[in-house]
Amino acid sequence: MQNIEDISTTTKLLILIDDLKNVSFDEIIRYFSFSKRIVKTNLTKLINSNFVKYENNIYKITAQGEVWLDEKLLPISLIDKNIKRTTYLIIIRGYKKRSFKTLFFNALKDIGFVSFAYQILIGNAENLSKINQLAKQFNINIETLKLSEFSPDFIKYYNIKPIDEFYKSFLFKSHEILKSNRFLLITRLRAKILVYNLSRNLSKDPRFNIETVELSNQIKNVIKYYYKIKPLCYK
Repeated sequence: MQNIEDISTTTKLLILIDDLKNVSFDEIIRYFSFSKRIVKTNLTKLINSNFVKYENNIYKITAQGEVWLDEKLLPISLIDKNIKRTTYLIIIRGYKKRSFKTLFFNALKDIGFVSFAYQILIGNAENLSKINQLAKQFNINIETLKLSEFSPDFIKYYNIKPIDEFYKSFLFKSHEILKSNRFLLITRLRAKILVYNLSRNLSKDPRFNIETVELSNQIKNVIKYYYKIKPLCYK
């Protein structure tokens, strides 16, 4: 079973293609230990999603692929910009199709919202723009309720254990990367993948960057090491 901290093989391949700009299939196989079958399957997904284009035996990231990757880093950008998040309840008041409601729920859960009650989700966001965009996309009638503070009682609705396990893993892997003497490209890719993993987990952590919640020492330590490995992503 895939843990919450894991980003997909597809995302890892997209990070590699974005990093190298122009990359052949043989180069991809060289840098990742995935089987050829898995690589081909995931490259096909990227092409079908219009995140990658394939021309003259070379894979290149598209503008749409770049935007998608940038969106995945939005949670971690809150650290750099010192932006706090607010807690919201999202209440479903109406929908055209049940399948669209399911897609809307899944999209919100992907950005850190969780089920609170029947047709109600709770989560944290810097603003409502993404939520309103998703509601419009899936033709969902919603009511949003801004909560004055994040109550510790809300924690029980979240799956916190794998997030805390990831933070421990992040610190361990950060130490490894910082002392690594490996080929620079490999170090850069490891750092980038770790940062994307961190961003994914921060988006799902209800304790992160909330206006009314003091950061724990664990998260403060994670942020400290994020700033240490961040420069490696650009070398």
